[in-house]
Amino acid sequence: MFNFVEKLFRTVHGAYKGLIMLLVLLVIGGTAYGGYLAYQKVSSVFRVVKNSYGRGAGIPMVCGPDEDLNGALCYPKCKPGYTGAGPVCWQSCSAGFRDDGAFCGKPEPYGRGTGYAIWDEGKCKNENGECEKNGAMWYPKCRASFHNVGCCVCSPDCPSDMPDIGVSCQKNSYGRTAGTPLHACPDGYEKGAADAVCYPLCKPKFKGVGPVCWEES
Repeated sequence: MFNFVEKLFRTVHGAYKGLIMLLVLLVIGGTAYGGYLAYQKVSSVFRVVKNSYGRGAGIPMVCGPDEDLNGALCYPKCKPGYTGAGPVCWQSCSAGFRDDGAFCGKPEPYGRGTGYAIWDEGKCKNENGECEKNGAMWYPKCRASFHNVGCCVCSPDCPSDMPDIGVSCQKNSYGRTAGTPLHACPDGYEKGAADAVCYPLCKPKFKGVGPVCWEES
């Protein structure tokens, strides 16, 4: 009878230790939070006290502070005056210009009339202030930030570092690498050892392993 009781005790004790070890491996290996909650339940039944606490299922990783998220990848931030589109930084358009991807569409041009005869320079200047000669005619000088196109049209100027291609200005651009997957955590969070998620930092004297904070020895 004594031998039977001893064997039964060893069997139950071994099964209990195996169950606890399995649940701990679940916690460490990743499937994580559910395993830890189950572990807590089993521990409470057997009155096993562990110095640990859960810290949630975690949040997705983010880009670093000097990076932009574009699609599902992180890219270095563009320098001032440029805007990122995937792996390329494109020059930004000036106020009043239309963003057409690789170009900046100009605001509307305007006409400056049919002009004044070659001998009517004085009349042109009296009526318009400044005038300029084009061919055999005088025309009112284009407003600031505009330039003449042919005799009679004033077209908006492009920024000094953008080529003027007529109705648009051509943007400058440069590459900013092929991008990297999400890899950083926000302030107050840390990476899980084997998880692609971020967990809240553990309180002092505790160390995080996945979704659980364990008291340090």
